[in-house]
Amino acid sequence: MGLALTLTLTACSGASEGGPDATADFEEVTLSLHVAAPPQHPQGIAFQAFVDEVAEVTNGKVTIEPFFSGSLLTGAEDLKGIGSGVADLGQVFTTYNPEALPVLNWFSELQSLRSDAIPHGMLQASAALQKKWTQSEEIQQEVEGHNIVLLGGSIGATNYGLLCTEPIESPEDANGRLVRVGGAVWAEEAKSLGLSPVSLTTSELYESLQRGVVNCTMSDPLTVSTLNLWEVAKFYHPISGSGTSSTLFAMNKDTWESLSADLQKVIQTATNNYQAEVNEVSLESYKDFAEKVPERGMTIVDPRPLNTVLHAYQQQHIKKVVDLAPPSIANPEEFLESFRSDLEWGMGLAIENVGTEPDDSRTPESILEGYLSGPDAVDLPKFAEAVRAKP
Repeated sequence: MGLALTLTLTACSGASEGGPDATADFEEVTLSLHVAAPPQHPQGIAFQAFVDEVAEVTNGKVTIEPFFSGSLLTGAEDLKGIGSGVADLGQVFTTYNPEALPVLNWFSELQSLRSDAIPHGMLQASAALQKKWTQSEEIQQEVEGHNIVLLGGSIGATNYGLLCTEPIESPEDANGRLVRVGGAVWAEEAKSLGLSPVSLTTSELYESLQRGVVNCTMSDPLTVSTLNLWEVAKFYHPISGSGTSSTLFAMNKDTWESLSADLQKVIQTATNNYQAEVNEVSLESYKDFAEKVPERGMTIVDPRPLNTVLHAYQQQHIKKVVDLAPPSIANPEEFLESFRSDLEWGMGLAIENVGTEPDDSRTPESILEGYLSGPDAVDLPKFAEAVRAKP
């Protein structure tokens, strides 16, 4: 029997149908939670809501102690740290564990297929990724081998754009510029544009941009604002870099099995709400980013000249990606087509919820307008209900 939970999204707080008995008498327990993001990041905010919900539902008997900004585990330690019980639960980034999680890292190679429009792309990715994470036998079998239970995951951004200290208005401008990337997928996309990828930790990024160690970073608006990177780099290029599929939420298997059935249900429900909270806070953060562009002295650079080159690379890469699949994926073509179907389903839910087709013109004006209107265009409880009824 698979250890991974088949979770569904819900925007309602507290126990949902099938939740814990309201009269359950919980034992007192303290669990450690590894969070790579800082507390002000949308994921940090959503994890704090998760912590608060578990405490409220259990009448304060269950304490989850969050360790933000990777203060308990570094990124490279997350999988082993949770699997060994250094942290009871928390985030696992698949890109930090390419050899241990080959299926999930190969899955990252497919993320250029997503829409980068806001809010449509965020809703599409949220629905499609959650479906694939919880229904793929290959993914579930892979995580089971590391003494963890996959609770779910989160997606707070659509694509990775390019933040630079100087504008890059053409592929010729990009040639030789140094760019910080967060994994192999983005390193190859950066190379396709003529950029030279550099590996840096998040803690090194601000100073590296400030001192000119790198010229750019592939980041989304949430990271730009949370880390105050717009203080040292003023040109944001909302190019169509692949989005991430690497942010998993997992629990140590031994810890999970030590919990009562009622407490497991509490954590499952709180995990569902965590995902919905990430979407809500992320959309608000995109809006906040767009509102502050003028006062921060930032320029949104037209991404279309770079996208012409990037899209050509991504289309060729997808044609080859089947050959890159690890041996544990028996039928890579079927996996790829299944994910295409998941994305089509997710976009259908997004269009139904928002009431309009996504704006794919990718002009700076249309992009900012999507950021500004995103939170008000979405009925997240309605969307979450539709995802919960996923086929």
